[in-house]
Amino acid sequence: TDELALFARYVRQMVEGGGECDHSWALQEGSKLPNPMSLMKSQVFIDKLVRTGWISERHYSEMSSASSSYGSQRNIPEIKGPQVQTASDICWNRLRTVVFAIRSTRENLENHKRQLESGGDLNHLVVAHDIAQQIQNLEITIARRQKMVEHLKRMCTKKRIVLMKTNEHVMEKENQFDLQSGLSNLQAKCDYGVSVLDIRRKSLNVFMQIASVRRKVLIEDVANILRIAVRAVNASKEETDCSCSTKDAICSLHLPPLMELLSPRGHQAMEVASALGHV
Repeated sequence: TDELALFARYVRQMVEGGGECDHSWALQEGSKLPNPMSLMKSQVFIDKLVRTGWISERHYSEMSSASSSYGSQRNIPEIKGPQVQTASDICWNRLRTVVFAIRSTRENLENHKRQLESGGDLNHLVVAHDIAQQIQNLEITIARRQKMVEHLKRMCTKKRIVLMKTNEHVMEKENQFDLQSGLSNLQAKCDYGVSVLDIRRKSLNVFMQIASVRRKVLIEDVANILRIAVRAVNASKEETDCSCSTKDAICSLHLPPLMELLSPRGHQAMEVASALGHV
């Protein structure tokens, strides 16, 4: 345990000092430096170093191969006295080489880590993860927007239905208004036609009265000019459908009275013309 603590102290100083170690303090404290070869040959000590993480298995294998080759080339007896420092320096130099290898490995690991974080696969994975998160967030946003769009479509459909019903109602009102306007115009035209017809009827009645008087006067003038002899005939000889009160005849032709020629129940003009034309 003391050897392991002393060895660990040397290793810590070498790591902190960048591979340089001053072990004169051990002599000043009265402790002897351990024999490096004996430490390297101690399997329990090496296992403790490997288990505690001071050296790796690869470095242990390198150190074992190096120490075995060095021991085979030079048959070093047990080192005592002033030669202990020389043997320990050889061991510490090898250990410093191992420490430098560990430090370079750590630097390489840090460099690789920085490269991965800056532009390597790890950075790509982080960027891909961020992009995947953004895509997922965008999908959620798109789904929310799609729901909103569907809701707006339904609202637009309802508004269109209401607008169509409103347009139909407005068109119906316009048609009713146009129909009422047409009926009003037709009623106005009808009233105007009725008024014109009344005026024409009044004028026609006046002209009919004038024509009746004029006809009566003309018939009297014709009777006076032609000296028509009017004689009475038997009523039994006349047709029963005649409504004349007196039956006059000219050359055996029935001649209605002058006063009844223009009456509403007067005879046809053909009969009068036949009677007068027979004279």
